[in-house]
Amino acid sequence: MGNVPKQKTILTKHFRYERFFSQSSLLPWLLLIALAPLLIATIFTYEAAKETVQAQVEERLSHIAEEKVYQFENYIAERKSDISELALSPEVLQLVHHYKATSNPLALQKMGKENLGYYLNISSQGYADIYLASPQGEIWYSTNKSVAAGENIQQIPVGYNQLAKIFDEANTLMSIQLSSVETDENKAIRHFYLATPVFENGRIAAILILSLPSERIRKALTAATNLGQSGETLMGPPTGNERIISSKKVIDTTTMNYFENSKMGEILREAGWGTSGYGELTDQNRIHVLAAWQYLPSLGWGILAKMNIAEAFAPIGQLRRQLYLLTALTLGLVILLARLIASNIRRAEERTEQLLLNILPVTIAERLKQGERTIADNFEATVLFTDIVGFTELSKEMRPENVVEFLNNIFSGFDLIIENSHAEKIKTIGDSYMLVSGLPDPNPNHAKNVIGVALAMKQKLAEYNIENNTHFQMRTGIASGAVTAGIVGFKKFSYDVWGNTVNTASRMESQSLPDQIQVAESTYLLLKDDYHFEKRGEIAVKGMGIMTTYFLLGAKEKQSQNETRF
Repeated sequence: MGNVPKQKTILTKHFRYERFFSQSSLLPWLLLIALAPLLIATIFTYEAAKETVQAQVEERLSHIAEEKVYQFENYIAERKSDISELALSPEVLQLVHHYKATSNPLALQKMGKENLGYYLNISSQGYADIYLASPQGEIWYSTNKSVAAGENIQQIPVGYNQLAKIFDEANTLMSIQLSSVETDENKAIRHFYLATPVFENGRIAAILILSLPSERIRKALTAATNLGQSGETLMGPPTGNERIISSKKVIDTTTMNYFENSKMGEILREAGWGTSGYGELTDQNRIHVLAAWQYLPSLGWGILAKMNIAEAFAPIGQLRRQLYLLTALTLGLVILLARLIASNIRRAEERTEQLLLNILPVTIAERLKQGERTIADNFEATVLFTDIVGFTELSKEMRPENVVEFLNNIFSGFDLIIENSHAEKIKTIGDSYMLVSGLPDPNPNHAKNVIGVALAMKQKLAEYNIENNTHFQMRTGIASGAVTAGIVGFKKFSYDVWGNTVNTASRMESQSLPDQIQVAESTYLLLKDDYHFEKRGEIAVKGMGIMTTYFLLGAKEKQSQNETRF
């Protein structure tokens, strides 16, 4: 009970310190007001410069992406024109006639090479191979050693899926078709296929297929690029990131696995579905970049142009360093001021929190802070009422301040008892003290908790009598059962408990005897194996009729584990 004056002293010191602390913070406030314009101007200058540079780079990347789409579409259009002209050339029709007339395609390979080999040697076109096949899929001509003349295109080795697919599409759709990327059997060269039907007298006489190595695509990606040292252009399909083509180098497996699950990989796939845009991303090398992406209509892929942020923002690096120097002092002052304000706010919050917890259980306080306004719950609990015998008459002879001091000392001691006993103080009315266990968090030992508190409170009052040469006595009543608990009020709210159990506990207290703890039968039945009780018998309880009650005598001694058992 001696803790109360100590707390008062601590609070007084704390108030004096806080008042001095607030006065000493006046200078930082003045400094902030004086330097705020400079700080704001510095921040806005840098942010404006950064936004301008970023907007310019993103605009440039968008133009580059659009330019790459234009270049690629032109490149594909030129290649489609090539294969269209080649399909109409007399040389190809002559080869078709020869292949139809012979049963030995191998004998005609030399003729095919003489007629078609010219197109393989044109550096600007750079075809890797030319296939000529019958409408039924028999390969008449190819320079690929892995594909034998006379073999059916549907039965060629694994690694030529796109070749077979593009053959079927050109044969079925009867028009020029462009395949997706394909890697050869050695996983070394990636290429595309262009296929077109060769018509004679309105019927398909053959299928002509050109192989376009991805290196030619990479050259188209890198041509006339203004991406700086770190710039890179990527192409990829809506699905299957393993087929991505980079303007710099082939992406290794480890990097590709990361890229496939990255945001950039997702955006490149989405670009293949027709989206476009720009923004800040993390690339396959885990470097922050600015990027812009577009859709490639002819291929149905996405294309993305990117540049490292570090390089993109290099022009404002010097400005940033100058701004750092100008704002160093201001930043230091702001940090100091922020710490002071945060400290004040934190203490205010702690005081508010403590005040809330002084009148409400922790669980209920948290629910109120989260926005609940109507709080009412049902529990199985044990309720205790206690008061000081004869205190009402005694208080008439005491000075008001002495009454308050006495109750404060006694009830503060009771508060300390229940602090770690899984019980909640509900309220005090005059010299009456009410507590309950089993709420707001359900506790199966609620009855035992309250009995323990009741015995400790009785002991605390006895100690007070000895210390102060007084003879106060308590009258205590306890009951167990169902209760309803909730918040009452909207401005000056309180946590209260209702129900027949509460009424019973109140009657147990009012009709108890001095220095006795009277319990209802509901509590007795829960604790009869752990505590000694004296049966008072049947008494008439106001408003409740005849009830059997008991006086608590104390706890039963536990049988020693080392006691000899017979």
